[in-house]
Amino acid sequence: MHRKRRTFLIMSVTLITVLSAVPASAVSTPPRPKKLDAGAKEACLNVPYAISDIKTDAAKADYRRFFYDASLATVTDGIKISIQVPERLYDALRTSDTNNGKITALRALSSWCGDAAKMNAARGRKHKQLTNKQLRARQDTLLEAGLNAEVAGNYDLAEAKFRQLLKINPRHKFAHYNLGYIAQTQDRDSAEATKQYKAALKTDPEYGPALYNLAILKTTNGDDAGAIVLYKRAAAANPSDENTQLNLGLLLYKTGDKAGADEAFRKAISLNPVMRWRIPSDQLPSG
Repeated sequence: MHRKRRTFLIMSVTLITVLSAVPASAVSTPPRPKKLDAGAKEACLNVPYAISDIKTDAAKADYRRFFYDASLATVTDGIKISIQVPERLYDALRTSDTNNGKITALRALSSWCGDAAKMNAARGRKHKQLTNKQLRARQDTLLEAGLNAEVAGNYDLAEAKFRQLLKINPRHKFAHYNLGYIAQTQDRDSAEATKQYKAALKTDPEYGPALYNLAILKTTNGDDAGAIVLYKRAAAANPSDENTQLNLGLLLYKTGDKAGADEAFRKAISLNPVMRWRIPSDQLPSG
């Protein structure tokens, strides 16, 4: 019967808690079944990690708070779907409004779960899986926040989010690329932009946008030969980009490769006829 009542509580969002945390002495630990159901196993496997994350000072870094919330939710969700975990253990955890109260409730649950050593191998595998999932979710959140800030013109916030993302995943190509873009277009810092684009290309050597923007920097710095190499790589990575073909054609014509320029211009025009009006009249391909 108590499971039906719990289902109602789960479906309803409780904004004010009128119960106080159950003292450790009041939490009994009835025998654990020999075989745990899926919910109880989920909760028991993750109790040690929830305790560890709560002990960590979550205020120092928001990604710590992310792990804290995720680990505690994993335990409580497991209890919710279990028909084995005593309800008073769930209530003790649910109604605790302090970290110490939550740790006390989690330790009572751990006592009910039994010998942790017997579950050590499975716990390790599960924790790794959860951590990877949490990390991926955190990266997605930071990337979205950075992109939204960038679109809104808040480049300082965008840069901060992208750098936070790189602390989690130093090889995240989108974070490097967007930092390069900000440096190139807002800070006019070609050295920093070059550094970030090259970092993105270390992760994905054929990442078209990084190749394209790096080629622009090469052209600005007078390195036409280096820019041509990058434009050719960008064209191979994204054959449908008319701007890459146009810029490649302009540089090839400038360096004396008229045949190569004609080919690039024809491709640009075939992709977008408007490109014809961006090609100097004396450089238009014949035919």
